[in-house]
Amino acid sequence: MHSHYTEQQELSVFELLEDIDLPGFNQSNWRSTIRSEVCVHPKYTDMQPQPGRETVDNFYENTENVLTNVLLDGRYFSNAIGTPRQRQPTYSVEVRPTTAGCEEAFYMSRMRYELVYVDLKVQRLQGRLGFSAEK
Repeated sequence: MHSHYTEQQELSVFELLEDIDLPGFNQSNWRSTIRSEVCVHPKYTDMQPQPGRETVDNFYENTENVLTNVLLDGRYFSNAIGTPRQRQPTYSVEVRPTTAGCEEAFYMSRMRYELVYVDLKVQRLQGRLGFSAEK
């Protein structure tokens, strides 16, 4: 059972991404098991449970670079990571709400950490992800 706070935050992030008007972004991109909990909202009465095991909260294949451009224009990351405007990254967006302040430690379950770590490792091995030191 998830808290209503977690449900609200996941829904907020989903709607934020939906409001950007990303090509091809719809309810199927929300892959969290929590998504079926929002069916009490009139807008989401048709929201079906996520089939299978959850691997990520929101997933988006950025085929037209709209999300990358929004993030770059908002300075959420920089062009220093290597011409991201020419790339078409796939985004896995995790929502981890907290009521604690910024000074509190962030908690992630071992299972979630391993999922994130394995995905990053696969992306790096496929040449789709690179790391460099900040200058």
